[in-house]
Amino acid sequence: MAVDTISVSLDVKNEWLRNEFGEILAAQQGFHLVRHDPHRLPELLILEMEEDRGKTFAQIQAIVTTSPWTEIFLTSAQTDSAVLLEALRAGVKEFIPQPIQRAELEEALTRFQERHKERKPATAKRGKLITVIGSKGGVGTTTIAVNLATSLSQANPDRSVVLVDLNPQFGDAALFLDVPPTHTMGDVAKNLSRLDETFLTSILYKHSSGVHVLPSVDAVEEIGMLTPEAVEKTLELLQTMFDYIVIDSGDSLADTTLATLNISPTVFLVGTLTLPVLRNTKRLLTILAHLNYPIDHINIIVNRYEKHTEVSVKDMEEVLGRKASWMIPNDYFATMNAINKGQPLSTIAGRADVTKSFKKLAQALSTEKQTTEKTSFFSRLFKSN
Repeated sequence: MAVDTISVSLDVKNEWLRNEFGEILAAQQGFHLVRHDPHRLPELLILEMEEDRGKTFAQIQAIVTTSPWTEIFLTSAQTDSAVLLEALRAGVKEFIPQPIQRAELEEALTRFQERHKERKPATAKRGKLITVIGSKGGVGTTTIAVNLATSLSQANPDRSVVLVDLNPQFGDAALFLDVPPTHTMGDVAKNLSRLDETFLTSILYKHSSGVHVLPSVDAVEEIGMLTPEAVEKTLELLQTMFDYIVIDSGDSLADTTLATLNISPTVFLVGTLTLPVLRNTKRLLTILAHLNYPIDHINIIVNRYEKHTEVSVKDMEEVLGRKASWMIPNDYFATMNAINKGQPLSTIAGRADVTKSFKKLAQALSTEKQTTEKTSFFSRLFKSN
């Protein structure tokens, strides 16, 4: 097999259909058919829709979550608009109707090859995307993202970390680290045609903690330029440059946020133990589920945690139907002092419990084994916390 060929596997139960796909792929240059193994996903997966559509889309969402570099072609005899829309939302790049038209499949494969050329080789760095989203304004989303990024950098001096602020209206990550917003995500959005490693490096600011920072858009007129396409291309390039990409998504369900959630294998939903926040958290998870976005990998972080509150962790878990993955202890004085001075907590209050909690979370994330079984990792997080 040539080193530049693209690995393809078929998750197609119909033998005749599988043979037809195999014959067409064999005639195409640049593709190599491999045996389907759900634990070793290829660069391209051709998936046949089962009679139970929900089961198929759950499988797609799991693949998108655990293996964002795998592209999915979905094939089905059902071609109604509802199926096509659901496939698009789930992350499917190409839909191949049945019976298969050879020309249509060849065109889809050509489009895939063009997209694949824009990516780094499979052997390139594949950084871990970590998205932090708030269930409501004021819950401390930026505090979590900033201090998680700096803690990851300190826990792994030999690994690179970048903090990306994708909160278009109220992005404060640069402020929290006293970073001059000379260049922002707006510069990237305005120059997508120039986007490469050299250009992006010139945009990033390197903080004294070792974390690189990509501030949010600064000018009002740039907000509309922050599209899902701009975000996806930027994050994909950053994955080839950094080991960890921590994303501050704010607390809104903008299109860019949904695009980020769709490709992040690790998502932290930040909340506090108050009734308004609990209600918003429940609504947010319900909306995402209704939109067919993967929510199984969304993990709850309880910020400003105190043992004796009217709403307990147990109350929250009963309402949401899921465990809290991590609790960040409340330390108003240390946190506000860090924010006002534009420094991470590790610099301002290195011995505080809140700082130690971030260090433990970073250590748990950095020692995570590469596995598709996400729940086992977060069960370890919960036990260690």
